[in-house]
Amino acid sequence: MYEWFRKSSSILFIRWSLIDIDEEQLKKETAELEMVLSTCVKGDFIILMIYPTDKVGQLTEVNWGMKHVCVIYVPVKIDPITHNDT
Repeated sequence: MYEWFRKSSSILFIRWSLIDIDEEQLKKETAELEMVLSTCVKGDFIILMIYPTDKVGQLTEVNWGMKHVCVIYVPVKIDPITHNDT
């Protein structure tokens, strides 16, 4: 895996959060993950953070202020892949 980190020109990491995790804790963990990956990955990378929450009624992009992180809030009742109610 580290070989891919060094040789790939770009990598997409996907992290699916737990429903009941504290958002501030998740932000802290994501910032730590971004920092670690920035030391391992030689090319560009993005961390797609999918965060199920009751805060939104539809898929919503949120800016957490991290260079390599894209955050999507997903309604708890909607499957983010099929967009169907669960």
